[in-house]
Amino acid sequence: MNCPKCGNELAPGSKFCMQCGAKVETQVTCPACGTQLPAGAAFCFSCGHSLKGGGGGGSVLKNNAIDGNVTIDDSTHNITTTTTTNTTNVDNSVNYNAQSQVFNQTTINNTTLEAKSHCRTCGKELAPAAENKCLACGELFCDEHFVSDARLCTGCVDTAVTAMTNGDYLTARKIFRRSIEAQTENPYIYYYAAICLLDGKKAYVQRKSTMDEAVKFLSTAVRLSSQPSFWYLLAYIKYDFYERNYYDTNPDYKQCYQMAVRSGLTENDKNDLFTILGVPKPSCL
Repeated sequence: MNCPKCGNELAPGSKFCMQCGAKVETQVTCPACGTQLPAGAAFCFSCGHSLKGGGGGGSVLKNNAIDGNVTIDDSTHNITTTTTTNTTNVDNSVNYNAQSQVFNQTTINNTTLEAKSHCRTCGKELAPAAENKCLACGELFCDEHFVSDARLCTGCVDTAVTAMTNGDYLTARKIFRRSIEAQTENPYIYYYAAICLLDGKKAYVQRKSTMDEAVKFLSTAVRLSSQPSFWYLLAYIKYDFYERNYYDTNPDYKQCYQMAVRSGLTENDKNDLFTILGVPKPSCL
């Protein structure tokens, strides 16, 4: 221990300096909390306050900027707060809820960690704002496995087409309708949906409301793309239901058939359609 006035080294227990006669204080009082401390102490062992004029202790709390009243238990040295902060930066830029001690949101180097999305089919990582969400299964997909104008994944499209060709029209119809309800611009979705409405039966025995809906779907399909198969299916429905049940319709089945021929209709197109429909082909078509 040294004399506070001249710096002379003092003997243990000295009350005065033998060099200059200055009085030596054996204890000092912490100006922050009033605790009696040994002379020469640099920091208060009770509250951490600096006794050298450099400011108070508790730098962790001050640097971490936790709002509210702070108390320290001398026996356990636990720090508690009476005010909760929502997202306070605490050491290494991690947002921390001081009262509940639960992480609300983790931020490292000022970058929020977001959950990564991956294509359901191939596992490819997707952009954070990926919008290729299938209307049928609700999963996210990369561009390669997503039919954007139908808003369906390739897997659901394959499932629907396979179900339709195998006679499971109900399963196929549910998938196609999801796309139609979203106003798809894919003409084949309307074409397949019209096939599903026939449910493997002749158009002649169907309800008029059902055939009206099928005509509506096919009219949308030919508007989007004038494919021979679209016109040919429309010609069949116009003949087997409307013509045979004496309903006037415009265009009639003959006009629709001519449009199919002009669009490049082949015998294979005819056979393929009626194979899917599962009904006999009328002789006039």
